[in-house]
Amino acid sequence: MALCESARKRAQRLGIPSSDFWAHGLHRSRRTVVFVRCHLSFSLLAAFGVAVFGACGSAATGGGSPSSGNDAGSDGSSSGGQYDAGGMASSNGGGTPVCPAPMSNGGATLPFAVDTPKTFIPSGYEGDFTAIRASLDTTCGGNRSSSSALGNCHTFTYVLTRDAGLGAGWAGVVWQYPTNNCGAQPGYAIPPGASQVTFYVRGATGRESVSFGVGGIGYGNPPSISSPCVDTINATMPKMALPTAWTKVTISIAGQSYAGGVLNGFAWVAGAGDQPSGASEVTFYIDDIEWTL
Repeated sequence: MALCESARKRAQRLGIPSSDFWAHGLHRSRRTVVFVRCHLSFSLLAAFGVAVFGACGSAATGGGSPSSGNDAGSDGSSSGGQYDAGGMASSNGGGTPVCPAPMSNGGATLPFAVDTPKTFIPSGYEGDFTAIRASLDTTCGGNRSSSSALGNCHTFTYVLTRDAGLGAGWAGVVWQYPTNNCGAQPGYAIPPGASQVTFYVRGATGRESVSFGVGGIGYGNPPSISSPCVDTINATMPKMALPTAWTKVTISIAGQSYAGGVLNGFAWVAGAGDQPSGASEVTFYIDDIEWTL
């Protein structure tokens, strides 16, 4: 039974018009990445005062419990490198599921850009997921944080309305590997030695409030047959008011090991109640996401 429900199927079940759903799709190589709702184990207690993310496949405060029926059908050729070397959980002889070893990263080195082709994809849409708009423009209108920025520049808009009756009151996006992976497959073998994740961010008005994190999918949970793989790294930062000028942000992962592969390379979450009074939506930009020394 699938642990995550695709946004397309959930939208259909909730009666959301297909025209509204496809407005949220991220088109790559003439295909649309199907966004899924998974729940991360990393706690944003410091950011929101509530743990809005829970373990993938379990109930989460504020986020509900994901339903079965993941109809995501992406593959590695165009949307993030689906793992295809076995993929099934094995046993260590004592009945405990064992996550397969991650595939080779082909000699990748640090700094590692999270948006490196066929690695992490912003496919995990959370909370009021249909209220999130992602621009297809990967240059933020030509306004990158610097001429040497790695990866893509992302533009997100969070529409501050109830989500087809869900009304979670928050929304977020997770960069997953492989696409839509909630623990059924190994994560990506990011080159060893990184002690921090850095990125640049800015808001459209300077009043937006957003928090960020890495890792956390299944963190601290015992492996299961359906989800044998978990993030062994978990790092978040408190919500911050976004300035209008590009600002570098650092998330420390010092002292944590990710040798078994990373499922969540980066994530953001925003609470509706933390946004400016009277605002109908907030827009912000994220650029140059790197794992580095």
